[in-house]
Amino acid sequence: MVRRSARRLRWPAILSGLCLLAATIGAAGQSPGAVPNWKGPNGPIDLNLQDPVLAGAIDMHAHLDPDISGGGQVPRAMDAIDMAQMVKARGMRGFVYKTHMDVSSAASAYLARKAVPGVEVFGRFALNLSVGGLNPAAVMQFASMKGGYGRVVEMPTRDRRMPQNENRPWVAPWVPLFPNMPREVPTARNGELLPEARAIIALLAKLNATAGSGPLVLATGHATPEEHVLLAREARRLGVPVLLTHPAGNVSDAQYQEVKKLGAFVEVNADLYQERDNPEEKIAFAVKQIQRLGAESIVMGTDCGQMDNPLPADCIVLAARALRARGVTDRQLEAMLKQNPARLLGLPLPGASR
Repeated sequence: MVRRSARRLRWPAILSGLCLLAATIGAAGQSPGAVPNWKGPNGPIDLNLQDPVLAGAIDMHAHLDPDISGGGQVPRAMDAIDMAQMVKARGMRGFVYKTHMDVSSAASAYLARKAVPGVEVFGRFALNLSVGGLNPAAVMQFASMKGGYGRVVEMPTRDRRMPQNENRPWVAPWVPLFPNMPREVPTARNGELLPEARAIIALLAKLNATAGSGPLVLATGHATPEEHVLLAREARRLGVPVLLTHPAGNVSDAQYQEVKKLGAFVEVNADLYQERDNPEEKIAFAVKQIQRLGAESIVMGTDCGQMDNPLPADCIVLAARALRARGVTDRQLEAMLKQNPARLLGLPLPGASR
C-alpha cells in the first residue's frame, strides 16, 4: 500500500508542468505567420527555430562581423565563424558573406571554413568607393584569395549614385580635403553601360574561363531597373552568371521577363521582419515575385545578420512559415533556398526532398 505522504500533491510542480504543456501545445498550434519575440536587450536572440527547409539550404546574402556597410550603419549581431557554427547546427549547407566596403569576405570565408569544417562558405563584395569603385585590382584581389571562395562580385551598392546617401560619413566630411575625389560609382549613362562596367564583366568572364574553383557571379547591386537589365544582358552575353540584387518594386513585368529569358536569377530576401520595415508589405512583395517569375528564377538569401533583424537561420524559418501560409509550396522553397543557389555558385545540386 502506497503511503499517503508519497501521494501528497505538489501543486506548484504540477501547475508548472501544466503551464509548460499548454505553452508547448500553443506553440505547435500557432498560426504559420505568428512571429516569436526575437529581440533581446543585447540584440537578436537565437530562437533555434527548426524547419525541414533548413536542411541543405544556402544563404546567399548574410551580413556579418567584422564588416560594416559604411560608418554609422547598423551593427552586426554575429561574425562569420558564429554564422558557420549556426549553419552547421541547423543542418544548412552553407552561406555567402556579403561585405559592402571591402574584399575581406573572401578571406573570412577561408577562415570560417577552417574553423567549422563541413560548411560551404563563400564571399561576396560590392564595388563601392572604398575599393576604388569599378576597380579591376579589387576584383583580382578578391578572386585570388586562398581557397577561391570569393565568388560573388557586386556592382556598387552604398555609393551607387547621388543624391543617395548624401551624408555618408566615409565621403561627406572629406570632400573639402579631397575636392576631386569621386562621390559616386555609376555603371550606366544614357541607356548604356559605361566602358568600366563592361570591362569588369569582361574580366569576370576571363577569370571564369580559367577558374578551377567555380564561377565568379555578377550581382547587380543597388541598380535602377534599367541598369539591372543592362548588366544582365552584358553578363549573359559573355557567359557570366547573374544575380539581380533584391530589385525594388519599380521593375516592370517586361523587364523581369527579359532577365528571366536571359537566365538570370532574381534575389528575394527573407528579412521580412526587420524592425524598420512593414512585414506584411514585404511578405506580399515576396509572394508577388514568386508568382511573377516562378521559383525556378529566384534565389532567396536572408539579408539578415544585423542587430535589427532575427538571426539568419531564424529568418529563413520565419520566411518559410509566412510564405507557406500564403500558398508557396515546399518544392518552391527548396528551389529558391537549395537548388538555385547551388546552380548559381556552380555546386553539385542537392536531391529534392519532395
